[in-house]
Amino acid sequence: MTVVNPKSISGINSITMASGSDNLLTIHANDTSEKVRVNSSGDVIVGSGVTLSPDGDIFATGVTTATTFSGSGASLTNLPSAQLTGALPALDGSNLTGLSGVSVASQADNRLITCTGTSDALTGESNLSFTSNTLTVHEASLKGNQLLFGASGTAYIDHSTTGQDIQFRTSVSSSQDTTGPTIKSTGNIAFASGKGIDFSATGGPTSGSDSSELFDDYEEGTFTPEYNSGGAASACFAGGISYDSQVGHYTKVGNVVTFQLKVDASASGLTAKSGTLQINNLPYNCKNVSTNGGAFFVLTSCFGALDTLPNPVLTTGGASIQFYKNNAGGFAGTDLPVPSNYIQLAGVYLTD
Repeated sequence: MTVVNPKSISGINSITMASGSDNLLTIHANDTSEKVRVNSSGDVIVGSGVTLSPDGDIFATGVTTATTFSGSGASLTNLPSAQLTGALPALDGSNLTGLSGVSVASQADNRLITCTGTSDALTGESNLSFTSNTLTVHEASLKGNQLLFGASGTAYIDHSTTGQDIQFRTSVSSSQDTTGPTIKSTGNIAFASGKGIDFSATGGPTSGSDSSELFDDYEEGTFTPEYNSGGAASACFAGGISYDSQVGHYTKVGNVVTFQLKVDASASGLTAKSGTLQINNLPYNCKNVSTNGGAFFVLTSCFGALDTLPNPVLTTGGASIQFYKNNAGGFAGTDLPVPSNYIQLAGVYLTD
């Protein structure tokens, strides 16, 4: 190596390095230790820690105090831990790819726990998926297809194993229980028997007292009305009646039943008897109370045009309507002027 003292040379404005292994330029201190090297690729190497490349890149093996960086971070490895202070810019995760599975610590807050078998752990990336703004919890991450809420397991959401229904439950069991409502795959909400919508938070009546504020039933349906016929003395017609029409429709809201019916017996073989005129097969039994009459509207051609219509009254605890005269005596089948004509009737009554 030839040592040159630049101070002893005048008029030098360019240095051309030799070829081969000497195609480099080094600068040494007085103690012969190398401080700067320019290699054949044009890299400027300062000491053993910093390399400046011809295209402007900086490679450092020590500590940098730079405040801004640009370009790709693909080759950044072994970064030491550091504390971030000051206002941080918004983080964009759109370019985060290839992240390996990580453990979620059981911290007191922001805890995520799903169950597989008997293990309270998140097992694999396939358990949760997020697509088109929808978070899906797959069955593989649930114990018995259940999501648990509450610190001591007091509430559960259960996915039916036989369909797409979602049931709210208060206990864990191997089969569906009947304690909570079910959101059906059809979009409806189903309640178990005796369950419903509780209005107990609302006020009671201004006079008297209420016995329940639970709305627990709604139904619409049909029924088949018929005369009380047969060989018994209480029958209003003899047996073997044929009908031209038997139509009944009802709506039940809570314990209130509203109905319409039409019963029209055929004249063929029709024999009236002295038993009280009675129509059977209402959809529900009348509530067993003293005020069991109900409210009715009757349209009929069975009675004479100038006759006073008899009063229809529901049988206590039964599913039939009987007709009575104004003097409270029973109106018999034999009292009908035209037994083969129709009776059309609408009414409202209470049931249990």
